[in-house]
Amino acid sequence: MTILENVALPLLFNFVDRDRAIKSAKELLDEVGLSARVDHKPAQLSGGEYERVCFAQTIIGSPPIVILDEPTAHLDLESSRKIANIIKRKQRETQSLFIVTTLEQSLIEGADKIFNLMNGRLVKVI
Repeated sequence: MTILENVALPLLFNFVDRDRAIKSAKELLDEVGLSARVDHKPAQLSGGEYERVCFAQTIIGSPPIVILDEPTAHLDLESSRKIANIIKRKQRETQSLFIVTTLEQSLIEGADKIFNLMNGRLVKVI
């Protein structure tokens, strides 16, 4: 399957019309900077591109709860900022709960709640 088909798959599993699912997937892939790669297979992507595909597949359809583990770990600064902005915008627009583990400060700026993991315990910061 192409990355376009992979990103559209969660919508298709939820019985969204194929044309609408493909359109939504194209828009999201464009947003994460992969519009030129939609016809590529996952094995043809770099690590950072693959990570952005996984991110797009996770958030498509605005699920009520999104869990992201280091979503920008292998990305360049520009791509990291794009992902951080998308997360913040999607959360505002959809009121979805985003649970994000990260070491990157830009991802936690403006978060409603922040916890640090210290000695095996979650400690509330904000």
